Amino acid sequence: LLGDGSSIVARFVYGPVTGLTGVAELSAGSFHTCARMGDGTIRCWGDNRDGQCGDGTTTNRASPVSVSGLTGVLQVSSGQVFSCALLPAGTVRCWGGNGGGTLGRGYTDLFSHPYPESPVIGLTGATQVVSALFHSCAVRGDRTVMCWGGNDRGQIGDGTTMNRYSATAVPGLTDVTRLAGGYQHTCALRGDGSVWCWGLNNSGQCGAPSATASVLAPSRVPGI
Repeated sequence: LLGDGSSIVARFVYGPVTGLTGVAELSAGSFHTCARMGDGTIRCWGDNRDGQCGDGTTTNRASPVSVSGLTGVLQVSSGQVFSCALLPAGTVRCWGGNGGGTLGRGYTDLFSHPYPESPVIGLTGATQVVSALFHSCAVRGDRTVMCWGGNDRGQIGDGTTMNRYSATAVPGLTDVTRLAGGYQHTCALRGDGSVWCWGLNNSGQCGAPSATASVLAPSRVPGI
């Protein structure tokens, strides 16, 4: 998991990831990590049972391996057992586990998808992608938001708890400049400096003014 070429699960002194230089960005999932390199390629390591390292196999990787077929990547974001990459055309391609429709391919299954395939259905003009437990969201060039994947806690933000297997618009949310994804919730920063969140709220993580287990549509966080 640490990318140092060993199977040791914990180290108490930091050390280098084997053979990894020129890193531009890092993103960590539950038990895997991906790095966007300065040349726009992706390298991942760690748990790979669902193909989340993207090298075409389901073999766990103790050191970084290259994600197949991706170049010119602008951003990488890792969920629990999957990862997604933002490409220059404004599309997003994902790989790994597809439970709940995390890969945005129009369906759900329990198979491993160990390399990036087709782009997320229905998503164009993306400028940022964030991945969480079993869902992802993207900001588009027009500052609207679209999400896909697991939605049992309303983390898609469309007012329902139905899983979404392709990109689905978050209604009523405009002028978004930045997204952050949590365990089963999402937050958006808008151009006026306000913050809006939706999804799991059992510990108040959506900042909802009233106590509720889930927030199914974007709700403004008071006082920010």
